[in-house]
Amino acid sequence: MKLPKWIIFLLIIGIGFAFYWYSIRPSSIRKECHQKGLEWAVQFVPFEKEPDIDKRDMLQDREYEAEYERCLRKNGISQ
Repeated sequence: MKLPKWIIFLLIIGIGFAFYWYSIRPSSIRKECHQKGLEWAVQFVPFEKEPDIDKRDMLQDREYEAEYERCLRKNGISQ
């Protein structure tokens, strides 16, 4: 049985779209959100504002996680 060329073409396009949607898109969004989280954490708790390194790191980690999760939800990816 021979499939028409247009069906094969549509299958290839569909597989390509599925790969993009479930693999490439989430990966690029996570990278973008990671960068936004880092920028937000450093901006929220600047080095000069909090001299205690442990406390600053704890605050930056908390702010990073919050911004990262917010960004993921905004882009339609939840963990």
